[in-house]
Amino acid sequence: MKLTYRGISYDSASSPAPQMGATTGTGRYRGAPVVFRALANLPAQPANDLTWRGVPYRTGLMTSADPAAAAVPVVAIPAVAASGAAAPSPAAPVVNATTTPTSIP
Repeated sequence: MKLTYRGISYDSASSPAPQMGATTGTGRYRGAPVVFRALANLPAQPANDLTWRGVPYRTGLMTSADPAAAAVPVVAIPAVAASGAAAPSPAAPVVNATTTPTSIP
């Protein structure tokens, strides 16, 4: 189907209908009977090339041929040695939160 938005024509992206599985429950909504069913399998997210304010981007799930390239790199965090030294004092003095407010005449 050919669509137009703000003078730009494009073809609509067809999305596959989800396949429904077993019934998980029944109920009523505003007096009408309702059947709740689970999805048999989740359809794949369609990938689209879009542009937002002149910046091109791609929707959908990104797949990579190399699984190592998609992995998040591991960063070593240095461990802090436990010491018997006291914690440093705060830079600002601690304010007592139970003080009564003063009235302004």
